[in-house]
Amino acid sequence: MATQASAPMVVMTPTPSFYTGDNLLEYHCSSPPQSPNGAVCRAYIIGVTDMYRASRTGRNRPICVPMTVNQGEVQQVVVAWLQANPLMRKESAAIAVRNALASRWPECATNR
Repeated sequence: MATQASAPMVVMTPTPSFYTGDNLLEYHCSSPPQSPNGAVCRAYIIGVTDMYRASRTGRNRPICVPMTVNQGEVQQVVVAWLQANPLMRKESAAIAVRNALASRWPECATNR
């Protein structure tokens, strides 16, 4: 009687269910943009940016990233902000993205 070979076990590194800015920078945004982790960095940042853009209504506008700014520019702004603000990286990564964007494009962040 032949036995089937078992499938190889996939071992994943545990990650927090909610990223902090430290997690985002360490696990993904420290990698080259073309790498799989760099792609995760960009996808996370753009997802958060899209969420904030979609939530803008009337005078309640949390951020105002110009529509002419591309994904690479947004990623560069956020990664630079994370690197420059180590004490702020303990917060939620989504809040860190929002703070980075508001720091770069403050005109709408103050119009709340």
